[in-house]
Amino acid sequence: MNPDTCGRGNFCIRKEKVADSKISGYVWTGPESSYQTMVCGVPQGSSLGPFLFLIYINDLPNCSDFLSFKIFADDTNLFASTEDIKSLELQMYLELKKVKEWCDINKLSINFKNTNYMIVKSPKKKNMNVNINITNRDGSCHSLERKGHIKY
Repeated sequence: MNPDTCGRGNFCIRKEKVADSKISGYVWTGPESSYQTMVCGVPQGSSLGPFLFLIYINDLPNCSDFLSFKIFADDTNLFASTEDIKSLELQMYLELKKVKEWCDINKLSINFKNTNYMIVKSPKKKNMNVNINITNRDGSCHSLERKGHIKY
């Protein structure tokens, strides 16, 4: 396979494998790009990437004794159960704070646009207003969107 590739127009890229103690991985070079030092992570497209990611997040479930975690590739689902909705709201606030702290420590970010929640309850129970939030270290808060159904 030819490492030089030209796209539409005048944009050309060259994929170069760099082997250096300070610079490693694959670097795409083009008219406005330069070499970048990889501080952490796995080069995109690496065949080991998914496996290494799973090893990396393997201890995520250890950050909470209350939540149940279901992890598939880079998609994580959290499950919790309580007797009443207000205790669920409080418990989720506390537990999501632990999850966010684990992510911060491990240099992972949460995509808040794709983070939401669903409440499964008996149809006999009245529908209560619930606010599930994730708080950052700086005090800023992200309110999660409630969904009626979620693809799993």
